Amino acid sequence: MKSESRIGLQMYLLLLKLEDALNPMAQTAVAELAANKILKRALAAAARDDERKHDSDGDDSEEPDEERIEEQPNPEELVQRLSAMLLQGDRLIGVLSIRKGKTLLLRLLPHVPADAPLVSALFGQLLCGLGALARRDAGADPLLPRFFPFFRRWLVASGLAQLLRLTTALVNEARLTAAPPRRALTVALGNKVNAYS
Repeated sequence: MKSESRIGLQMYLLLLKLEDALNPMAQTAVAELAANKILKRALAAAARDDERKHDSDGDDSEEPDEERIEEQPNPEELVQRLSAMLLQGDRLIGVLSIRKGKTLLLRLLPHVPADAPLVSALFGQLLCGLGALARRDAGADPLLPRFFPFFRRWLVASGLAQLLRLTTALVNEARLTAAPPRRALTVALGNKVNAYS
């Protein structure tokens, strides 16, 4: 349990770094912070040099460790790291089953290319597990409908072979599932077009 929450925290930290890397105001603030640190270092170095010149004791004191300026992470690298974390094992369906996970994905999806493996895996698992996810998402503010613009973007970018694989998986899942309320295809049709099989 602790490792999963730690991984969730790491994913959110990576998402915040990604959002900061793409935010011009955050970039300006980071540049100003870096400039201030460089100025402080230069002033501190000049003050130490002056002290050494005036010190005739010959006392060699250790210089304090200087703070390192963090390099700005590459947004593409952050997206790849987040994608790799989400695609490990069954983590993606676990993330989709909780509200914070759906929120994380909704904040991440605008930065992920539509043809990325993460998007294909996301919508494949989302559609196959739609029955359980729709029951858990029912409430005052459901998040699943917010995935639709990203789903539409993925459909446009997907090839026919990829769409056929998804359709085959959905139909096979509908055939294998014994209980009708759990069928993803039934839930999708029943919730969105009021047609029941």
